[in-house]
Amino acid sequence: MLLGELQRVLAYPKLQPLAAMAMSAEAMLFHYCSIVTVVEPSEVTKVVHRDPDDDQVAAVALMAKADAIVSGDDDLLSLR
Repeated sequence: MLLGELQRVLAYPKLQPLAAMAMSAEAMLFHYCSIVTVVEPSEVTKVVHRDPDDDQVAAVALMAKADAIVSGDDDLLSLR
């Protein structure tokens, strides 16, 4: 689910300067997948009340013991 979201976001016009790096959104996603460990949480707790889809992001971050969530999403940013 989140890898599909990443692919969609990488194609946003505001991220087109990344395309100047001569790497398509698909190529960036492929490279990203080659350097990360993909985790799938067994349980998703409700923590983002306005946008329950963001609960998946929080659950993955907790399971992976992430140091940070990089996002422009207001609901995720409100979790600080």
